[in-house]
Amino acid sequence: MNTITPAAHEQCDALPLSARVRHEATFFGPNDAPLFGWFHFPKQVTQHVTGIVICPPIGHEYVHSHRSLRHLADHLASLGFVTLRFDYHGSGDSSGLNQDPQRVDAWLESVRQAIIAIKSQTNCQHIGLVGLRLGATFAGIIAGEQHIDSLVLWEPCIQGRRYVRELKALHLTATAHDGKSIGENEDIESAGFIITNETAQALGRLNLKKVTPLVKDVLICRRDDAVDDTGLDDAWTALGSSVKQIRYTGYADMMAETHFTVVPDAVIQQIGDWLLGNCKQARKVSEQVGVDRMSTQAVAMPYREYIHYEEQAEALRPIQEYILQFGEQQHLFGIVSQPDGNVWQQLPTVILLNSGSVHHIGPHRLYVFLARHFAQMGFRCLRLDLSGLGDSYIDDVVHENHPYTPTATKDTNAAISALKHEQPDAKFVLMGLCSGAYAAFHAGIDIKDEQISECLLINPLTFYWKEGMSLAIPSEVHYRQWNDYMASMRKWDKWLKLFRGGVSVVEIIRTIAERMGILVSVKLKNLKKIFQSKHSSKKGQHDLAADLQTIANTGRKIRFIFSENDPGYDLLLTNAGGAVKRLEKQGRLSIEIVSRADHTFSKNAARQVVMQHLAYQMREDYLRKNGRNQTDEC
Repeated sequence: MNTITPAAHEQCDALPLSARVRHEATFFGPNDAPLFGWFHFPKQVTQHVTGIVICPPIGHEYVHSHRSLRHLADHLASLGFVTLRFDYHGSGDSSGLNQDPQRVDAWLESVRQAIIAIKSQTNCQHIGLVGLRLGATFAGIIAGEQHIDSLVLWEPCIQGRRYVRELKALHLTATAHDGKSIGENEDIESAGFIITNETAQALGRLNLKKVTPLVKDVLICRRDDAVDDTGLDDAWTALGSSVKQIRYTGYADMMAETHFTVVPDAVIQQIGDWLLGNCKQARKVSEQVGVDRMSTQAVAMPYREYIHYEEQAEALRPIQEYILQFGEQQHLFGIVSQPDGNVWQQLPTVILLNSGSVHHIGPHRLYVFLARHFAQMGFRCLRLDLSGLGDSYIDDVVHENHPYTPTATKDTNAAISALKHEQPDAKFVLMGLCSGAYAAFHAGIDIKDEQISECLLINPLTFYWKEGMSLAIPSEVHYRQWNDYMASMRKWDKWLKLFRGGVSVVEIIRTIAERMGILVSVKLKNLKKIFQSKHSSKKGQHDLAADLQTIANTGRKIRFIFSENDPGYDLLLTNAGGAVKRLEKQGRLSIEIVSRADHTFSKNAARQVVMQHLAYQMREDYLRKNGRNQTDEC
């Protein structure tokens, strides 16, 4: 038996990630319900015959912890473990929806399928499970069904009904301004994800204390700022398991908004050390551990959504998805959705660029919905991770996870080149939300490729990023109040309410002052540009009106989508209102407002409007542009 010494660990960790770990994306599981996952393989000679399956949380916790779990998988692979992280059915890049029936059964079956995949596609026959939050609950339940060699429960949800109460609290927090409560049979919409009443009831019945584990060694990781709870430890110890508990720091930072997340390296190291010490089966192999069969070919992706328009339902068609890796050392990653067959060649390819630091599924899984719906409507669509975001790895981890990555235009151009291999004459639409809109905007300016036909910008918060600018989403309060005041000025009853003292005059003055400050700031910037153009050979670098005109001059359409009261709309009109109106009249720019939507479309109703209306409208625009005789083909 060959072991790895601590000194060897340090030497291994000193190597860049690309020299320590090999990544392979895959689809696995049933053909009618494919699941998506990543294998992390060690590149070192010493390998373990124990494979580790990482069970993620669900909902917003899955999105926020994605980066940390990827680091965990890399660390375990660097220690010699073949590691698989995956998306449950109805989540991430896997098939299905959260609204589908029997979610808990499907999530547990996803864990079983992941275990089958790591056994069948590699030479690992001993299995360890690492689960985070609800993923820990699922891992514990599976450990009560089949023999597991090692089990790590990271911040487990011991009782499902307590977890459901947390989801309901988030739901009520988001709807507090509406004065609404949750009805007895009402679905929970928690932080952008839907938990149906049926799913909530099934979750409420889960209780790890009632599980009889078929695993000897268990590690429980608990945050240091939570109340100590040894109930599960005591229950499982009494049933014969050897349970160790550790306390750790950094949970809140790991679960922060994606662009603020901090990877909890200390607890990741502790998990790795415990698994390494617990791994009794190690051996030396002469070649890298590989896979017997890795599904990277296109897979049929069963997909349905709630279709509100009959004309859209008639246009829907089967779709397929496949993995795309490209760029230097194949470090860039994306997933392509396209109609089954070659019908997509009649419509442009849509490239979705990261929103903030959320990986390629998008906020609340929006990009998955958009890509699959676009594909059903006849488009090919790539949801892409830019360098250092999501699953597009960089060795310089210090500079990863930045939403305004400086390589965005270069990466976008590389994606266009990769997609041209399949269709050399393809047209492209560059599309993104928030920082993705920023990336699409600058790619539209800088990439001279004539095959880019459109820049579709959703809720941009800035058009010119500078290091040191805040990454926080600015408050919508000022813009909502200003719009309300402008509308109220036309209503006599509102004036009567003001005279009677029913409105805060101080609040109105404060909002007007804030508005004047914004306008004065813009005027000063414009005067500075004029001064520079007259007295200096170097013109101002940031001129939104000129840059919009530059994009339009290439023949590309500029399409803006704004949520109601989103700050980006005011930013656009305040800085380039004249150019916007001129380009709108020329038909080269359009603006659409989505009512009752927030910045990231966290409500399902708003996502439905964007997804269905946008795909249908774009399809009609391009068919009309190319001639309606193509309708039968598309």
